[in-house]
Amino acid sequence: MFDGDLVVLDDAGRPLFNKLLFEDRRPTYVAFDVLIADGVDLRPLPPRDRKARLAGIGKQAEGWIALTNGVVGEGRALYQAVVDADLEGIVARKLTDPFTRWHKVLNLDYSQRLGRSEDTMPDAVCMQAFQPPPSE
Repeated sequence: MFDGDLVVLDDAGRPLFNKLLFEDRRPTYVAFDVLIADGVDLRPLPPRDRKARLAGIGKQAEGWIALTNGVVGEGRALYQAVVDADLEGIVARKLTDPFTRWHKVLNLDYSQRLGRSEDTMPDAVCMQAFQPPPSE
C-alpha cells in the first residue's frame, strides 16, 4: 500500500490536479511513501527505511509510478523552491518519526488551491500554513 497522488503532469513535471478531473490525459501515480509491503506494516519504521523499500518497488514499476525524493536539512530552501515553482506544498517530518507523524506545509499562493478544501483531512493529520520568517 502506498501513500501518493494520482496526477497529470505538465511538460515541466508539475502536477496539474484540475487536468486530472476535467481533461482526458494520461495520469501518473506519484508515490511518496510505502505503508505496507508483502503483508508487513512499514508505518512504524523511520522514513529512510520506507523510502529504501519504495525505491526497490519503484524499479520494478516500469514507468507507471513516479517516486519522490526526500530532502534532509534544507526544508526552508525546499519550501521556497516549491513556492517558486507554484506547487502545493511539502510534507515535513523528523527522520526518526513513524509514518503517522508529519506536517503538511502549504503554499498559500498555490494557483490550483481555489476550490479545494484541506478541511476534509482526518483530525490526526496536522495541517499548518507556513509563512517563512523575513529574510535577514
